[in-house]
Parts: sequence; structure tokens; C-alpha cells
Amino acid sequence: AAACLGCTTANEVAVASTDADRRVLTSGVPEAISIASVAESTPALSQPNDLSIRLMLNTEVGVGGVIQIRGFSGSQSVSDAEMPLSGPSAFFFGRKGGYTAEAGHLNLTVVERIPINTTMEFSLTLVNKGVQIDARCQYGTPFCAGSSSAANYGKACPTVGKICSGVCRLGVAVCSEGSFGTCDQYSQADLADSAKADEANSLCLGGFCTPPSNGQQCPENALVNGSAAYKSTLTDTAVEDLRVSVGGRLVSIKGRECVGQGALCMDQSECEPPNTDMTCTNQLDCTGPIDPSKNPFTASYQQVLGPQRCVRLPDNGKIELTVTDKNVHAPWRRLSGQVFGFTSPNSAEFTTRMVTETTTAAAAPNMLTVSLVANFRLNAPGLTSITFTGFPPDTDLVRATPGSSSVPLVPLGQEQTVTKESCSEEADGTITCTEIGKGVHLTLQSADLTLFLPCPALSTTADTECISCPRAEGPPECALVSSITVDGKEIPKTSFSTAPCLSRAGCIPDPDGNSDRLCEVVHTLDVRSLLDANSGRLGCDTDDGCAGFTVVMKKPAGLTQLLAFPRVHLSYAGTLAYAEYEAALGRLVVEELQAPFIRQPGGINPRVLAFSFQVKNFPTPRTAPSITIIGESGLVKRIGICDDQMQEGCVGPNVPSQARAIMRGGVLTSSAFPPLELATIFESSTLQATPNL
Repeated sequence: AAACLGCTTANEVAVASTDADRRVLTSGVPEAISIASVAESTPALSQPNDLSIRLMLNTEVGVGGVIQIRGFSGSQSVSDAEMPLSGPSAFFFGRKGGYTAEAGHLNLTVVERIPINTTMEFSLTLVNKGVQIDARCQYGTPFCAGSSSAANYGKACPTVGKICSGVCRLGVAVCSEGSFGTCDQYSQADLADSAKADEANSLCLGGFCTPPSNGQQCPENALVNGSAAYKSTLTDTAVEDLRVSVGGRLVSIKGRECVGQGALCMDQSECEPPNTDMTCTNQLDCTGPIDPSKNPFTASYQQVLGPQRCVRLPDNGKIELTVTDKNVHAPWRRLSGQVFGFTSPNSAEFTTRMVTETTTAAAAPNMLTVSLVANFRLNAPGLTSITFTGFPPDTDLVRATPGSSSVPLVPLGQEQTVTKESCSEEADGTITCTEIGKGVHLTLQSADLTLFLPCPALSTTADTECISCPRAEGPPECALVSSITVDGKEIPKTSFSTAPCLSRAGCIPDPDGNSDRLCEVVHTLDVRSLLDANSGRLGCDTDDGCAGFTVVMKKPAGLTQLLAFPRVHLSYAGTLAYAEYEAALGRLVVEELQAPFIRQPGGINPRVLAFSFQVKNFPTPRTAPSITIIGESGLVKRIGICDDQMQEGCVGPNVPSQARAIMRGGVLTSSAFPPLELATIFESSTLQATPNL
């Protein structure tokens, strides 16, 4: 055998020392809360606020450990030793926590070990604070205060404590220095007349009559008329001359010493600081003009809007936490995110207000769609109402019946997709889908059925031949469907395609991600009468809603391939509620809405109201009116109504907010263009004696 390299003896092998591929059993990294964030669902006054919390620690937290979250003292929720928790990580705490209202603390006791670096996500609901914070004066600059007769009263000034200006008063005309006589019987106005000035000068031997400086600004070192931005560039406003451009040349606008016998500098004003941070109840409580040096393109709007100075500045709540167990003493950590509901809640309102229309053509039918998004949960079914005001008296809204005041409201996005569980397949390949449209609660205006069928795989010979077949239906082997029965009645073959996969024109990808292509078998079959007839005299506008109907699809005899599960879509529109239109007042009142009024993919959105109603445009061109929206939902009243002057767009209490509730735009404009905006025609071929589409 070969000699052993590195062997000290026949029975020993020396192995070279190596390092591990990573460091183990190290220490020195401190305990830390690596993720700590919080988000609220609404900042609205007195509303339930869903708080979503995410946490992650770089240590394990054992059973019995406590995570304390604090900063909820402004909540109206009462103490609860078993405050419910929800979310994927709530089980770590037994799906409950101990909430102490007085301190605003939430104590979460760990009942199941939390592993290292586990992202915890859970939520709880607390009621927001019920009163708004005080408004305070903001954004003012030093201003000239004193007598309102002073020339610079209320204007900006650069140096607090300096004299802004005074006015020369009580002076009378005097003879110039070195002359003899008196001309005090001449007034300042007299001396402006050249003839009278000559008379006055003749009374002053060896000189001339000097007019008084009554009405002019004084003293010489007054801070007068220059902009605050300009004055702030001066090193000494008491010495340096202030000039402005007048008629293309710089003119001094400093004050002067008062001239004339008995002249006094009266009604002086001094540069005083604004009352920033003082509590205010209206805009007039705040002193000091807005800072004119602020750039309106880079500064916030509060800094450049002069009148809006009594404001409520949002105060982001300080939500903090600590973690404690026998092995962990994680340091204090503030949660990131914005939470205003417990420190500075705001009014319940529609933060999104949008109205769209289908046409501006004069005298044309026009469908108006209203979309409203609230900053709180519309959780009061039957108690939500909306009022629109501002419609011109001659607005022609489409009524439920001629002469009535009821206006039908149509919800948006109403569609039902039949699930696979609603369909069954028999041994012969027949597919039956039941209860289509069941439970729809509407007075239907339309209901259309669309049916798609997955196509066979391209690898089959018959299907390949079908792909190249130029005829509408193709040979028998191309047919997948021989008959379709809707509610027990077989529909004519002219209403559906027996070979939907032929040429695969108009096919769409499978929305479930399968490789099959979905091709249309039935295109918008009107089934409104079926839904209404199957549901009694009142149609689907009943407590139980529509009864639904059944669709049966059969394959041709001799087709060995089974029919794949079809996709059945029911699109419908109808009246879910009625509004009352008061033509004399130009007011449309929508009462007892079953909020929320819209259902979106994934479920109900409890903040959204969206619906449509029809009008007839004005017969002659005119500009758009302004439509005001106000409303209420259960305990939430005065949506869009000002509580005080400090709210955005409010000129006072108890009036609609000009910023929060007014819809402006092109709606209901009515133009002179005819309803037909575009008319085009295209052809597929110009060859002689060939089919032309």
C-alpha cells in the first residue's frame, strides 16, 4: 500500500484544522423590535377604527411574555379585559388582549410561543375620539399693529419692536428759515394752487411759505411699505433707504420728519409678533399677514393662503410598545404609521365625490353615475341618505312613471359568475347549471346571459381540421354543443354557436390560468323575463330576490369527448332604490339606501356608494351647474356640512363645505353637437365575387 501522508503513526491520522462556514454561538446583537407598524381604517369622529398592527422581534417570546401597546387614551372604548383580536397572528395571544381605557394601554399576554423573527399581524377595533382638537393660529408673520389710521396698519414688517409708521398731523404752514413774516392762514390745499402759493410766498420776506407735511408718513426710520421679503435683506432698516419702482424709476418710500408749526408724528404703529399657536374660533382671531416670501409652488397651501390661518393641524398619535418576558426586555419602540383617530379626528365626510356622464349632446338621454367614498364605514343599512342640490329647475330626470317624483337608481357592476359547484355533469356529457340569478334583489331593467366553453386541446386531429375550416359551423366533428335549454325551453341554434372553437376567433384566455381557451357559445341572451317570471308578480324586488333558472347543455351524438365545465356569466342591471326629485327646489333626495350600494370583486366595500340615474340633457347649450352633496348614515350626521369656519372650504357653521361637498365639472353641460359623434364603415375585401364583411 502507498505510504500514509500526514500520519504520525500507523493508527493515527492528522486532519488539518478548518473553519465553520458561518459563525455560530456568537453574541452581542441586542434585542430589537425590527418591525413595528400600525395603520387605521378611519380618522372620523366617534367611528369604529380598525387598527392593523405588524410586529417582528429578533428574539423568541415565551409563554407568559407581555407585549404592551400604548397611545390609545383618546379612544371612547371602555376597558375590556378580553378585547377581541383578529388576524393571522391573533392566536399567539389567545385572540384577546387586556385594554385599559384610562391609560390607553393594550396588554397582550403570549399564550403560544412566538418564534424568532416571526412577523405578527393582528388587528383590534377601538372607537375614535368624539371631539375635535382646538384650532390654532398659524403661518402669520410680524405685522404693524396700532391705530387703524396708520398707513401700514396690518402689513408685514421685518423687525419686531421697531416703529412701522406714523402720520404727520396738526402742522400749519410756516415761513422758511431766515425769512420774516407768517403764512399760517394758508392750508396745505391752498399751497397746492400756484396763485395762492405766490400770495403766501409774498408774506414771507426773504423766503417762501413752507407747507406742512400733514398726512405723510413718519418718522424717518419707519418701516414702511416694502415687502417683508425685501426688508429682510436689509442690514439696518433704520438707516438704509427703502425704494420701490414707481413709473419705471426707484423712489424712496421711507418716512420723514413732520414739517410745520405744531406738527406731530401721530398714530404710530409698532412691529409686533403674530399670535401663532393661540387658540382661535375663526379666521379673524389670527393676527399677522401670511408670509409673502413663501413660494406657492413649493410651500404648503396653508402657508400661501392668507385667510386660512385658524387651522387644526393633524397630530399623529404616538403609538408605542414594549416587550417583556423572563428572557426578553426589548427596548421601547414607537410604531410607524399614521393614526389620527385618538388625537385629532376629523369630520365624517365623502373624501371622493365624482360624477360622470355618458354624453353632452343636447336633448340626448344621459346616464349620470355618482361615486362616493366615505372616510368611515357605512354600517347603517337602510339609514343612509344622500341629498343633491343645485339642479336647475328645468332639469329633466327620468322618472319611474310619467308624472311621478320617483327616480330609479341603478347600482353598478352587478354581475354573477356561476361557480363549478352549481353545475353537474352526467355520464353522457350533459352539463346542468342551476339557480342562475338566484338571490338578486332588484327591479330588473336588463339581464343578459353569456356562456363560454373551454376548447379541446390542439393536439387532436379533428380539432386541427376544425381550425382550418372556413365555414361558419364547419363539419360535424367540429361541433361541441348540439342543444342548449334555458329554463326548460330550447333556444334556437341561431342564438348560439354549436362550434365555438372554430377558428378560435373571439376566444379569451382562461381567467383561472388554465391552458384552455374559452370561446363564446352564447352571447348576451336576454333572460330578464325568465328571472321576473320565476319570481312572482313583483319580479326580483322581493325579500327572497330572484328564484333563478337552469341552463342545460348537451353534446352531439357520437362526440366521445366530454364537455368541459362552462363559464356562465349573468350581467344584470336594475333598480335597487328610488330617489325623490323636488323639481321646484332642484333637489334629489336618496333615502334609506341599503349601504353599501356597490358590491365589488372580493365582496362588499363598506365605504363606497356608487349608482346611476338617467336625465335628459338640456335642449340648448349651457354651462354645468354646481351640485352640492350632503348626507347622513346612521349615527353619522351632517356629512358635508360645516361645523365651523376652520374646516376646509367652510365660510361658517351649518353650511355645505365648498371644498368637501361641491362637485364641479362638465356634467350636465349640454353642447350643440348631435348625439351621433362618429360613423365609420370598413370592409374586409375588395376582390370581385368574394364574401365581404
